[in-house]
Amino acid sequence: MSRSFEVKPLKNDFNTKYDFKNAFTEQKIKDALLLLNSKDEISEITVGDICREVKISRSTFYRHFSDIYAVIESIEEDVTAEFRELLLAIKDVPAENEAVIRRKTLRYFHNCRFRSTELLTLLDSGKYPASYKRFRKMVYETLLVSYSSYQKSDDPKYYDFLMNYVAGTIIDLIVIWLREDTMNYEEFLSFYVKIFRTDLELLNTVSGI
Repeated sequence: MSRSFEVKPLKNDFNTKYDFKNAFTEQKIKDALLLLNSKDEISEITVGDICREVKISRSTFYRHFSDIYAVIESIEEDVTAEFRELLLAIKDVPAENEAVIRRKTLRYFHNCRFRSTELLTLLDSGKYPASYKRFRKMVYETLLVSYSSYQKSDDPKYYDFLMNYVAGTIIDLIVIWLREDTMNYEEFLSFYVKIFRTDLELLNTVSGI
């Protein structure tokens, strides 16, 4: 009698380790660019400068990024995705479930402080106007779709104007907090959620003006 054997798929530990190594190298490249950019303009930084800072070869750099601007775009994507997640978390959790909102938001602000260099660089409207504009557009569009129930005005221009105002406010509050460093996490969390909800209530009460 022939015996059949079940062939179990092998765990792809090599790929897992390779992905981790890739992610680690890419983060080191991003960190190096931000460090160099704190001293020099982006136009003055070369791929060679980044490679010397990270201690990698140029071929390793080009395996991960096509050029320096691709590094900036990757940083921008990371920051944008995290902030969109925060906006949706605040929206999706009922207001009465304050503990969940506080936990989600506090985790994000801890990450903000850890990655403050990235945030302050990309949200510097003078240094990176294109990045700031794209980030603000993302916040505006997320608010527009996610908080459409707040639209009470018959005239779209009022709603559009106020949504832009809210988008600017919630970005600028984080930037000011990171720059000034005058509030701890808990203080800023309470203040931020309160301002955010106040802005949403403003959308809720405006009708036609």
